[in-house]
Amino acid sequence: MDRFAAYDSFLAERGIPLGPMIDPDGVFDVAFTIEDAVKAVDIAKSCQLPILGVDLWVRSRGRVSPAYAMCHLERGIGENDEQYLERAACAVIRYLTAISPPVSGEFLVEIGTNPSRYGRPQRPPDR
Repeated sequence: MDRFAAYDSFLAERGIPLGPMIDPDGVFDVAFTIEDAVKAVDIAKSCQLPILGVDLWVRSRGRVSPAYAMCHLERGIGENDEQYLERAACAVIRYLTAISPPVSGEFLVEIGTNPSRYGRPQRPPDR
């Protein structure tokens, strides 16, 4: 069984495609509500899928714009896979649970994963 199946399933079930709200021809990215993003990070951690960080977007009146709030993580010097996986997941959850809601609209969270670790590209190939 694919070790990332639980994450893929959650992404397909709860993910919000950003393309239609940003650029229908050029964006394949998928985001989550804050609550679902926290669940997605837990699922990614259980699947041993490293999280590189998150980008926040604000959805208001059917449009999405960058929130210019990001949390990006790099592997620490001497940090092994397990340590990085744990630290990154905990840091992202702390970040997501500490941010204040936007003045209007809601945050959408785009989770960055490590494509080489994931075993396949995150975006479809060019047409």
